[in-house]
Amino acid sequence: MAGRLQTGQAAPGRAPGGGCGRRTAETKFLSVVDPDLFRVAGRLLWWISPDEALKDPMRLVAQVMSLGSWNDVETVERIWGEEVFRAVMDDAPPGLFTARRWNYWHVRLGRLPAPPLPRRSFA
Repeated sequence: MAGRLQTGQAAPGRAPGGGCGRRTAETKFLSVVDPDLFRVAGRLLWWISPDEALKDPMRLVAQVMSLGSWNDVETVERIWGEEVFRAVMDDAPPGLFTARRWNYWHVRLGRLPAPPLPRRSFA
């Protein structure tokens, strides 16, 4: 469809991979892949293959944080550690987190007070 961005394509005026430091964090987590991550990716990012989902680990983790089960969270934490959750919160995608989940993750990660939810910019 014309005018729509493809996965991994940056919006005009924005660097590929999101905001500051996202690409660096993704590179670190790309090197560790576990079969359990394919199961989580297939369930939470059902519109793309698990292989494609694991090429964007920050998106996968954001999905786990906003829509995943407790088992999904434990799987990610066991494989990539708590640091990956912090990396996602540092550059959270707008429109994905509910206020309840946003606040939960800030409490869990000891980041209080929670800042406002990320907002989409329509410029």
